[in-house]
Amino acid sequence: MIGGVAAVVAAAMVPVSGPAGDARAAESEATADNVVGTVLAEVDGVLRAVSGAQVKVWWVPSELDGAIGADLPIQTVGTVLTASDGSYRLPLSSTVQMQQAARANGGYLNLDIGVISDELGKLETTTVVRKLNPLGQWALPEPVSTDADVDGTGDPNDPEAGDDAPDALAAPVSDDPEVENPQAQPDFVLSSDSPDVPDAPAASSSSSNRAGLAAETPVYTPCSYVVDARPVRSVNIIEFHNASNSDAGWVYGESADSDIEGAVDYSGDGGWSIHGSRHVGNTDSGSVRRTYTGGKRANNFGTTTFTFVDGHYKALGVGKWCEGTTIPPGTKLKRVGSWYGGVGANTGPGSEFIGCLKKPQSDHRNSIAKSGGFTRSTKRAAKITGAVNVGPIKVGAQSGFSSNLDVHWDAVRGPIWLCGTNYEPKSAGVIHAQNK
Repeated sequence: MIGGVAAVVAAAMVPVSGPAGDARAAESEATADNVVGTVLAEVDGVLRAVSGAQVKVWWVPSELDGAIGADLPIQTVGTVLTASDGSYRLPLSSTVQMQQAARANGGYLNLDIGVISDELGKLETTTVVRKLNPLGQWALPEPVSTDADVDGTGDPNDPEAGDDAPDALAAPVSDDPEVENPQAQPDFVLSSDSPDVPDAPAASSSSSNRAGLAAETPVYTPCSYVVDARPVRSVNIIEFHNASNSDAGWVYGESADSDIEGAVDYSGDGGWSIHGSRHVGNTDSGSVRRTYTGGKRANNFGTTTFTFVDGHYKALGVGKWCEGTTIPPGTKLKRVGSWYGGVGANTGPGSEFIGCLKKPQSDHRNSIAKSGGFTRSTKRAAKITGAVNVGPIKVGAQSGFSSNLDVHWDAVRGPIWLCGTNYEPKSAGVIHAQNK
């Protein structure tokens, strides 16, 4: 276990350099038809490369449309062992099922990826996202926004976290501009907080009482994925502000997209934690909108609803792991499926008025004269922590401005300021508004 590393573990790990906050393993840039990354372990504040760890990629083709309660097949995409520097490269091959799933999701395919280190007794899983066209050609997703205009709610599962709390759940951002979206290049850090490798094998109800079981239990068992429910949940997709001098609004619909985190419980006993983001593309012709006119101010989160998939991995035999995955049988998941529609707003923590008069916002503001306006329909919005309550915990979301996800302000009653915290309104993840 990490913390008291045995000699056999030390032999499988290579020091990277420096303290954990500064160290980086050698890594290869992601390519569209390969999944690459590194597996590191944090030991006594130092990151070490983990060699010989198993990295697997898989998906459940019928997860979004399979019958509730049915045993859905799990499809393995590939398996590889990490090299001596902790790096891995796993090639992708598209199938007709993958192309159909991507087409139904605005051209994006969500896959699962995970790592097992038996020497460390730890595991981690997340998601990997690729674009995939009808010809079977892969492409990388766009990088996520690194704008620090994240809503500032801190840990969304801590009721005491205020507006000035650090954004505990924001994905770590590399200082290297060449490192792509973590959905494209998943890097793993195994630590004492990582889930433990299960000690005892899980068994299906039918196999656990069979006579004549082998004396040595197999490591892997066939599994199915079972959808337990498809609830519709409201998600904060944008933090929106308007001043009384302007009419303003936002639109979410055709060609809009969002990255929404999931929740995972590896033990199946209620120990939930945040899981990797899934990309939800939208190809529907409809859209939703919310407008603020007649001098109505706004400081809130704009919301719309998504269908989620709540399910679990079911053992069909005896073993510690579901075959072709890094998932222990009995693992439960709550993850987004598709956009459902609807529109709303809430004034949760982090949506409060900030304005554009104080620093740093005053350094990144634009003046909009009376009768002028501003529309934004490109780049990413800031990640919103605690964007959706999936029951046991809250998870984050980030949406992308596109040809049909836009925000606009028209200064019809007088001039206004529009500003960001670290960037001007044309690039900021959150745009603040205040009368001039």
